[in-house]
Amino acid sequence: MTDMTEQQIRAIYIENGFPDDTPILTNVGFRNRVYIGEHAVLKVYPEENRRGYQKERWFYETAKLDGIPKLYAAGENWILIERIHGVGLFRLWRDLADREREEIIRKIAAITLAVSEVNLEGSEEFLPRYSDYRARVLYRIDTLAQKLREIGGIREELLSQVLSYVQTHAHVLDDAQSVLIHYDLHFDNF
Repeated sequence: MTDMTEQQIRAIYIENGFPDDTPILTNVGFRNRVYIGEHAVLKVYPEENRRGYQKERWFYETAKLDGIPKLYAAGENWILIERIHGVGLFRLWRDLADREREEIIRKIAAITLAVSEVNLEGSEEFLPRYSDYRARVLYRIDTLAQKLREIGGIREELLSQVLSYVQTHAHVLDDAQSVLIHYDLHFDNF
């Protein structure tokens, strides 16, 4: 159930202490419906994004980090999180001085490091761990390289250099530790 009636949406806000919010459907969610109120954001997930829902709900319930919204409530296919007011970094970046940009990059690095240090306990169902991580990554690279060859998407010389580099440095994948990473890291998310 991706679509909710206006009455269902209002009920979620009211039941969770936000009777004065007026949530509006936005166009920011590509795979989910996102309703933004004055104090809280409601994200509704379609059935085909069940895993995304599980991951995001688990993250908000588990990670107690500065700079991420608080989870107010969750249902079968929705989460209600804190709305953090402000202007997206995308709109500010061009007007910032270099020193301000450097400080922001330091803060983003600190946030991404904190995310990578979140304990993954309880996430096995939707964040699988692989004992053959190196083999899986190399297989994926080889498969994509073959597709590039077939469509002529890259010069053979460059592809050979890339594959040689991958083979030379593949050993780094042996020590790979499972950590969270932010898959949607861009200026509009800060």
